[in-house]
Amino acid sequence: AQLSGISVTREFALDPYFVRQPLPRLSGAILTPSTLDVYMNGTLLRHEQIAPGPFEVRNLPVGSGVGQVSYVVRDAFGRTQEFASPYYAASGVLAHGISEYGYHLGFRRLGFGEESTHYGAPELLARHRIGIGDRLTVGYRLESALQRTGGTSLLASGGPNLALALPVGELDLEAAGSTDGAATGAAASLSYTVFTRRLSAGGSIRAMSASYSNLSLPAAADRPLLQLRGAVGAPVMPRVNVALEAQLNAMRDAGLSSALTLRGDLHVSNDLAISLSASRQRTPGEGPEWLAFLTLMYSFGSGASGDISGTAGSRSGSASAGVQKALPLGEGWGYQLRSTLDRDQPAGGLGQVQYQGAYGTYLANYDRVAGSDGATATAAGALVLVDGIVMASRPVREGYALIQVPGLEGVRGFLNNQEIGRTNGSGNLLVPSLQPYYGNRLRIGDADIPIDYQIGAVEQVVATTVRGGALVPFDVQRVTSVKGMVRVDLDGHPTVPAFGELRLDSRLKSPLGADGQFWFEDLSAGSHLAEVEFREGTCRFDLVVPKDPGTSLNLGTVSCAAGQVAMGAEK
Repeated sequence: AQLSGISVTREFALDPYFVRQPLPRLSGAILTPSTLDVYMNGTLLRHEQIAPGPFEVRNLPVGSGVGQVSYVVRDAFGRTQEFASPYYAASGVLAHGISEYGYHLGFRRLGFGEESTHYGAPELLARHRIGIGDRLTVGYRLESALQRTGGTSLLASGGPNLALALPVGELDLEAAGSTDGAATGAAASLSYTVFTRRLSAGGSIRAMSASYSNLSLPAAADRPLLQLRGAVGAPVMPRVNVALEAQLNAMRDAGLSSALTLRGDLHVSNDLAISLSASRQRTPGEGPEWLAFLTLMYSFGSGASGDISGTAGSRSGSASAGVQKALPLGEGWGYQLRSTLDRDQPAGGLGQVQYQGAYGTYLANYDRVAGSDGATATAAGALVLVDGIVMASRPVREGYALIQVPGLEGVRGFLNNQEIGRTNGSGNLLVPSLQPYYGNRLRIGDADIPIDYQIGAVEQVVATTVRGGALVPFDVQRVTSVKGMVRVDLDGHPTVPAFGELRLDSRLKSPLGADGQFWFEDLSAGSHLAEVEFREGTCRFDLVVPKDPGTSLNLGTVSCAAGQVAMGAEK
């Protein structure tokens, strides 16, 4: 439900690297310096050096289901020890002490997307779960609202729930009670799921009384008094997966309905996939119907694909074909063309073309549905303020960043190795599609940098908040060869620091010739702290290289004033 009010929620997406589920860990002890190799289902996951004494490896990243963690320890004398430990990672279980909650209080938004200020009665939604140990998670759910239909009454619904990680599989149990005026009810559900490398299976049973209610199910609405679901799937050979699904609903008012489906998926190649299914469905008031479904999907590359599908049954039939190309991450075109046929409807179709540019997204759409034609055209964009710079952009729906390559136009920018665009005349490129809270790899194309520029790091990792921005400058400076002669003012007399040395910023050095000549190969524009070391002492001054000096610059004669000379003993 859409609520207008206040919410307090623990949002794990704020830190996607936070470990909220119990993960496998290993521990042991060694007497000599050793190497440790950690394997997950036979794949090397970690290799590290460990010091003598106890050691522990925590939070090994694993997927859901059954697996095995093993580690191999090799000590300084070449002796090897191997250990293995099976595990089952349950996705619905929280680690010990970790809590997950959400509390929402407000007014239900009615007619969302159609009306702007239409609200219903106040509602409360609450949920809370906490991990107890590494196998059990308990919690509760509560929903409440003032009902104003036929007078004012209070609806309340809620109850406890738990998730239990078994040695193989996960068990979920939930119970609830409700009251809605004079109507009371109860409900319960039990489900079990298991995932292995060769099999995935699950089943659930849910029951509710005739008057059970919650915020999305009024007491007067029809509901399944008993619902049974089951599914099992397995890879029967390379590139072939088979699954069987079944469902039975005993509706309070409508009666029995059921569905049994056998589905197969075949990956003929990396580009071609075939999916087919056969099912038997029974709906209340009608006899059983057999259905067959077939889909062929082919990838043409570069984001373009096509598909053909058809459904045939005793009372229905349809077919469709289409080609589409997704929008690129950066600038470019996308499209979709689709034609549909239905036994009981006129032919339909869809034609759509999209363009994503630096300053907006543009869409033209035509469709024909049930004999009626419709056409739309939309354009969307945004204005973004970053570090005092206002830039036009396509819509910003997540995070964004401003790449800065000072003074260089046409430098390509990349997000996670996907080209986004090129810098403008000021050397700026806005990247409007960063994934919030994750590390996003931003890179510039160093091949686009002229050879007379010095390049620092060409890649940075950036994380932003939702619709938050980041300024990402890259250290790119124009460098030039600089030469000249230096004179030191001693008691009002220009002195040549012959055969001395000129140092810049304490890191660049140039020997001085007989006439005080110096030469630097790569020197960026700006002010540099210069120090002349010669027979009579040292002299410090600021050596200024003007902007845009070209590839070579002759500074002529530069002077170091007497007040900047530190006298030293003669060598």
